[in-house]
Amino acid sequence: MDIKKIKPLIINISLFFLSIILVLVILEIFIRIFLPGAYRHQQIYQYVYHPQAGYQLEKNYDQMVDSGNGPIHVITNEYGYIGQSFPIAKPANEFRIANFGDSYVEGIQMVDWDKTFVALMEENLNAEIQEPLYARSLNFGIGGRGTVEEFWTYKYIVQKARPDLNILWFTLANDFGNNYLPVNKYASLSQNRMGTVKYLLKKSALVSFVFEYLKDNLTFISILQRFGLSNRVVYTGDINIDEDEVALEDKINYSIKTEMKEIQERAYLVTEELLKNFKELVEQNNEKFLVVIIPEIRRLYPDLGDEFFEIYPKASRKDYDFSKAVNQLLPILEKNKIDYIDLTDFIKRYDAQETNIEYCGDLFKDHLTPCGHRALAKFISQFILKHYLPAS
Repeated sequence: MDIKKIKPLIINISLFFLSIILVLVILEIFIRIFLPGAYRHQQIYQYVYHPQAGYQLEKNYDQMVDSGNGPIHVITNEYGYIGQSFPIAKPANEFRIANFGDSYVEGIQMVDWDKTFVALMEENLNAEIQEPLYARSLNFGIGGRGTVEEFWTYKYIVQKARPDLNILWFTLANDFGNNYLPVNKYASLSQNRMGTVKYLLKKSALVSFVFEYLKDNLTFISILQRFGLSNRVVYTGDINIDEDEVALEDKINYSIKTEMKEIQERAYLVTEELLKNFKELVEQNNEKFLVVIIPEIRRLYPDLGDEFFEIYPKASRKDYDFSKAVNQLLPILEKNKIDYIDLTDFIKRYDAQETNIEYCGDLFKDHLTPCGHRALAKFISQFILKHYLPAS
């Protein structure tokens, strides 16, 4: 082979790839400098794969991070969840509460790890009960999860810790959508490379920017799933994604179109099976199970409903109902005799300053505000003291 003849080809190929790398580096620098909000919320911690619970947080983490709302102190324990270390074996004088949920429960979007409502519940309860009894409130919330991963977390990890009370915080805004899976596949989770995606989102502004833009595109999600980069099961062809440009998750929650009925019924069926199985397993362990409903804030605050149609200008108001999710969840809970509390009434009374909890400002921004964490912790602590905590 004549080296002289192929040398120009090698140089051209090298220049081509170097040009691509240079463009990517320039884009990365540009986004970091001029569009920091597009990626900083990803700069929190590394996610790690768990063969049964899906994914967890980086273990034994202790850092100040920029969540997009200023510096936030994040601590995780040896089990890969927000909070300090705790023994699996429960002391006889401990009332243990396990909290399951998504980013609302995880809580570190706007407050430090010890200022989340989960942590403040523990403080509030211990201020009311008498020694030697004490309460421990454990945080098993991770952003982006649905009931699927929350049930797995209890089944494979948390039940070993023998909580007295298990609280599942059901987010009406997205949990039905997160539970959109085939019924016969939710009991196990195959090995995947989600940790790779989480790592890239954490490290690269460019990857995070592109992901945020494409994350609701079914074709993009299908590609991730095909290569083992997502747990989410996607049925291409189930829905016309270009019809009104509304994300599948929102369609499952709010759409009243006939074409969505089969998809929604699948999400409702999986959710009911998960809740029923969750309750049965908890009761087999002689523990209590409570579902707390985090309401759809678009239903609570009409101006946010208006914002929905500004984000999706092709969507028609007649095709969407923001009360649909709660109207589907309540019959499921009542049919299966699952204890629950809907926060809607509390939030309305709080906003009207008609509760015994001091009004400190708005409860919600992107997530719960610092005030929202304090107010919710007080309300739930009072509820637990009244209904679940044994007399001390």
